[in-house]
Amino acid sequence: MTESLHRLLRKTKSTKRARRLLALAEIYDGESHTSAARIDRVRLQIVRDWVTRFNARGPDGLLDGKTPGVVRGSTMLTGRRWS
Repeated sequence: MTESLHRLLRKTKSTKRARRLLALAEIYDGESHTSAARIDRVRLQIVRDWVTRFNARGPDGLLDGKTPGVVRGSTMLTGRRWS
């Protein structure tokens, strides 16, 4: 498993994905999730989320998705439609 992660690591152009793959390789090499979290200076829960997303969707699960943002015409904040 770690060999395939290292191959993906060499091919990736995304620095975020590369750091996440490096953290996952650390885990699959037998290190703790805490040790992997130190690599990218993130909380333990974030590393656990990466593992879950990687197991479910493969390397694409390590990319950040688009956030929905503010929908034009939203009435959430003021109760009025924005113009």
